Amino acid sequence: MPELVGKLEQHEKALLNKAWDSYVSHGRLFPLRGLTSIFGKLTIKEGFSGLNESLIYETNEQDGRYFKLTLCGAFLTNHGPVLTSLLVRLLDLVKDLCENDSFLKQLNRDQIKDPRAFRVGNSNSV
Repeated sequence: MPELVGKLEQHEKALLNKAWDSYVSHGRLFPLRGLTSIFGKLTIKEGFSGLNESLIYETNEQDGRYFKLTLCGAFLTNHGPVLTSLLVRLLDLVKDLCENDSFLKQLNRDQIKDPRAFRVGNSNSV
């Protein structure tokens, strides 16, 4: 992922980070009107020229136009390394649960919320 982040323009990184921060901090998607603070004098078309819908895409809600990050886009934010580590730990948990119960078909919320499941150092690799 670091090599992909390195290929992003500064305004592209800023957009992905702002979209992530907006969702995590406020539980809201990033609004269209927020683009001017990121893109400055760039047009929207110019600002999005290096990005595609596999990273971030526009969605129309009742109260306006917003941008939504995809999972790939989230991995390219400043929080990407933490998200990567969390995903690896989740996959390790699934592996352990499947090894202990070969009939396991799905996880329930309690299995994932168990603090012992995600303790630091529980991951085999990152």
